[in-house]
Amino acid sequence: SRSSAASDVYKRQDLWSAATVKNTSKPNERLADQWIVTFDGFAVRNADIILVRQNGDFDRLLSFSSAEPYDPQIFSGTQLKSKPMILRPGESGILMVRTSKLMPAAPSLAIRDEADLVENELRTTAFNAAFYTIAMFGLIVMLSVNISLKSYVGIRYALLFCLLLAALSFDDNIPLRFLYPGHPEWNANVGFLISYACIMFGFYVLSLIHISEPT
Repeated sequence: SRSSAASDVYKRQDLWSAATVKNTSKPNERLADQWIVTFDGFAVRNADIILVRQNGDFDRLLSFSSAEPYDPQIFSGTQLKSKPMILRPGESGILMVRTSKLMPAAPSLAIRDEADLVENELRTTAFNAAFYTIAMFGLIVMLSVNISLKSYVGIRYALLFCLLLAALSFDDNIPLRFLYPGHPEWNANVGFLISYACIMFGFYVLSLIHISEPT
């Protein structure tokens, strides 16, 4: 039936990954240690992270769906992050990750402690802020100079740069985070429109370039 076929397609898109984790620290009156699991959230439709303990119990560390509103609690910059993974000294378990992505690829997992996570978030935030500030300043200067010179070719290049900057911001989840956090269903259409605009306008600019051959 159509429903079972759709279910089979959905199952084939799911990718399971598993890794054994162990707290190798020696008992020294500490009850437990905790870490955060992160991985790149680009093009991820659904994700689950489950820690299966030695006694058979399990902890669901993350349950993400791209159909739900943006939740800053499960994002670290452009990466998804789990709840704390708690292991006692000497304890081990199996970390199981299920992802459903638009482009099938194994997630690049990273296990960080709180200090490392905060440092990574600050570094990513500072880099993105500096990059987009410089890029926007360059775009304004580029547009201003070409408008004052009435250079229509330069204006077209500036608009193409603006579209490429929008595509990069989409990759960094900026539209979803700041423009429509409560409407995740818009994200796919916005990404398609930005990509389509970049490709078509790029071909348009390319068609206006005339390469003069020496006579």
